[in-house]
Amino acid sequence: MKKWIILAVVILVPVAGGTLVLPSMIDAEAVKKQAIDAIRHTTGIELKAIGPASVSLFPQPTVVLADVRLRNPRGFSDVDMMAVPQVTVALGWDALFAASPSPGRIALERPVLVLETLSNGQRNWDALKETVATAGQAAGGAGGTPFSGSIAVDGGEVQVKNAAGGASYEWKNLNLEAAPGEVVDVEASWQWNGEKAALSARIPARQKHGAVPAALTLAVAGGRIAFDGQAGAGEFVPAGSQGSISVSMDDLARFVAFMKGKTYAAASPVAVKAEGKWKMEQSSVLLHDLTITAPGTSIAVAARAGWGANGVVTSQLSVKGSAMDADAVLQALAGIPDEAQKEVEATKKTAIRLTLPEGLDMALDAQCDGITLFGGKMGKLKLSANLQGGELVVNQASATLPGDSEMMVFGVVGRGIQGMKLEGRAEVKGSSLRGLFTWLGADASAFPKDVLGKYHMNGNVLLTGDEIRLSEIKAGMDATRFVGAALVTLADTPPGLNATLRFDHLDGDAYFPKGVAAAPLPPGTSPPPSTAFDWLKRMKMKLQLNLAGEKLLWRGKTFTQPSGMVDITPDELKFSKLSLTSDWLSVAGHGGVKLGGERPFVTLNLEMPEFDTAKMIGEAPKGKKAGVEYWSKETFDLSLLRQYDGAFTLTAGRFIHRDFLLGPFNAVSKLEGAKLSFSQVKARFAGGSLEAQGSLLAAALPQLVFSFSLTGADIQKTLLAFGGENDIVGLMSMNGKYAATGNDAFTMARTLEGAGSFAAGRVSVGGLDLVSLARRVVNIRTVADVVNMTRLALADGRTALQRITGNITVKGGIAETPGIVLDSDVAVGSAGGKINLYEWTIDALVKLRVKLSGGQELPPLGLLLKGGLLSPTKQLDTKELEEYIAKRSADKQLHQGPGQTQ
Repeated sequence: MKKWIILAVVILVPVAGGTLVLPSMIDAEAVKKQAIDAIRHTTGIELKAIGPASVSLFPQPTVVLADVRLRNPRGFSDVDMMAVPQVTVALGWDALFAASPSPGRIALERPVLVLETLSNGQRNWDALKETVATAGQAAGGAGGTPFSGSIAVDGGEVQVKNAAGGASYEWKNLNLEAAPGEVVDVEASWQWNGEKAALSARIPARQKHGAVPAALTLAVAGGRIAFDGQAGAGEFVPAGSQGSISVSMDDLARFVAFMKGKTYAAASPVAVKAEGKWKMEQSSVLLHDLTITAPGTSIAVAARAGWGANGVVTSQLSVKGSAMDADAVLQALAGIPDEAQKEVEATKKTAIRLTLPEGLDMALDAQCDGITLFGGKMGKLKLSANLQGGELVVNQASATLPGDSEMMVFGVVGRGIQGMKLEGRAEVKGSSLRGLFTWLGADASAFPKDVLGKYHMNGNVLLTGDEIRLSEIKAGMDATRFVGAALVTLADTPPGLNATLRFDHLDGDAYFPKGVAAAPLPPGTSPPPSTAFDWLKRMKMKLQLNLAGEKLLWRGKTFTQPSGMVDITPDELKFSKLSLTSDWLSVAGHGGVKLGGERPFVTLNLEMPEFDTAKMIGEAPKGKKAGVEYWSKETFDLSLLRQYDGAFTLTAGRFIHRDFLLGPFNAVSKLEGAKLSFSQVKARFAGGSLEAQGSLLAAALPQLVFSFSLTGADIQKTLLAFGGENDIVGLMSMNGKYAATGNDAFTMARTLEGAGSFAAGRVSVGGLDLVSLARRVVNIRTVADVVNMTRLALADGRTALQRITGNITVKGGIAETPGIVLDSDVAVGSAGGKINLYEWTIDALVKLRVKLSGGQELPPLGLLLKGGLLSPTKQLDTKELEEYIAKRSADKQLHQGPGQTQ
């Protein structure tokens, strides 16, 4: 304040002195020119008075200058540093006879002052500092008259422009009354960031006798800052001066919004108060008994600052808190709109370029028993540090964190190329990583309760304004150990983490378990969204992880040398170069998870030379006869289908399930709203081509719908794939469309419904020699011959069937095969019966009629199949044939008569 008063005096005193004559006897314009020249020669300040000048004597001597301007220094903007439409200088009558008259009152009407900072940090008022100080000394020295009047500003404006990244703002409607002297009394008010500010001050100047009271009060935005004290004589702030300081804010958020220039949206008010005492000692100032109180907060502060002949400031700061409720403050600040992106970046770049002062030595000791933050409590906060020569040595920075965690950092904060840097070591450990994640806002509830427990991490840390580098990381999580390095980029938005980590072994089942079947959904409700990736959404970071390990455990299997790259943002997870190898599977692929929708959207593209389910779920027991053993009653785990949407592609050279061999195999599917649709499944099966499509709805009662087409398949390989051992060769084709419901494979088989058809050609059935039977049947004389010959026909030989056709209908898990037609050169036949698919049994009858020469046909030979579907018991039904032979034998005997033989 004194500097600006002196500046006004420097500018205006010569003008007043040069115009103190009778108006009628003086050329006002000449006076104006002389005044401007005098100011330039005396102060070096280039002043322009563009408007006319006027002089009057009544009712008191007055000089008026219109449109007065102060040029900006070279290199700054073209806008004048100061522009005043009118300056009025009032003089006393005694000034008419003074050699160097002093103005009684200087009034500036609607002045505009522009304070500008360039991007390199240079300020437009720096050039005036020495000039103003020199001019002030000249005004009060030999040959000059000290300024003892008053200064008034009416409706002024101050514009602050900062191109170096700091805040820019305006003060408007500035009104000021200041009366300098041995005691400077100031009354001022102005508008700033939508609030009216008021300042009242009584500041003692240099004193020669006694002591005077001093006071300063600033009121703005519901807050009040007040200094009271008693200043001793002889110096501006001499030893022995002491007083009190008081700060009160009715609403912290309102005051912060005012300081930031933001609109304040009413929130829960947080009142803050601070009261303490200050005292000037011989060469230091002491701040003591300072207490800061707020809701849930109590802090005590003590500080001392001193200075020596070398100009180095030494200080001590001690902060002790019994409690601090940071959540209450954050809740209040929620009423302040977020910073515009450009302002955030500008503030960030400014903040990270800060440097430590070189002329300050400080011992810092801070501690707090507990800070409530993010709904959790940090305790035993301690900071012990020393600042000297622009370098801060952190002896200890430690705290306890939620999750029974502890954090400790120590190192050196010094000057880097782009500002401050911290180089040291950090360590964090605890018994519940889950608790730490929860406190940080990352929902870990989707993980099993027995994981994310005990953890630790330590390593070297290098912290600069733009990044955090971690090296020689040694970390552990549950039973897994990690080593590696990481880089955190702070200048990005959001911040990014790039890490290369190697682990010894990782149990994937522990972190992403198979789980159990979800409870049935209430009627009319949709599957719930997944929470498995909620913690990624809340991290608000970009992560790039290059992972490699020795072993990965998954579904009870062990993979060796697993590796892959993972990119994570708050909205998406991507993985590439995935590689897993085991004794039963080798897979490579890429994919990702988008997290922005109602449910995460998963994409998977996997390639593998071979996939054998038996090596994953174990070999099926041999010799199964009944379906209760063939189909599993284990409840389906379809929880993943209810939690995600997605698109999947699987390519395998060979896909093996028990005796099924599909290959090459390609499947394309889509998951949406708990419905898995496989639109394209293509594979080679048993030498034929298989195509299928369908869907699986993971509702409370899962529903499966599918259709398939199989052409050109080898019958023998097909039967072997189902576990059969029949000696049947040939080619077959099948198609059908079916549906089933159930929570397990057994129930699915029991509820299967649909229809299909099949056709086979060039069929050769082993163990049934119909040709031999046809050749010998003419020689059969007795029923005993029938039994012997049919036994021989079943024991050896083969029968060729040119064509087999028929339909299959399934209802309630029972397949019926009416109207199956069998045709060959030596026999015709039909088959019919039932196949119980859920018990995997058959009850069917095949009838074959041997063709004889001359168009004759033998009665049908029946073959009854009963029992296990793939290994049924075979029983010949020769009743009709026996009756035919017996009748033919009787007829012959009747025609021959007694005693004749054939």
